[in-house]
Amino acid sequence: MLTKKESKIQRFIIGKLIKYNKALNVQKISEESRLFEDGIIDSI
Repeated sequence: MLTKKESKIQRFIIGKLIKYNKALNVQKISEESRLFEDGIIDSI
């Protein structure tokens, strides 16, 4: 079982991945999406 914090982090990351994939699909990558990988590294 995931702890509450782990499950919250997991939902956050999945949400970001979905948002990132949608941005790629429309070929319009926002500043936030470009910084996505750096943000993951910073948040760990």
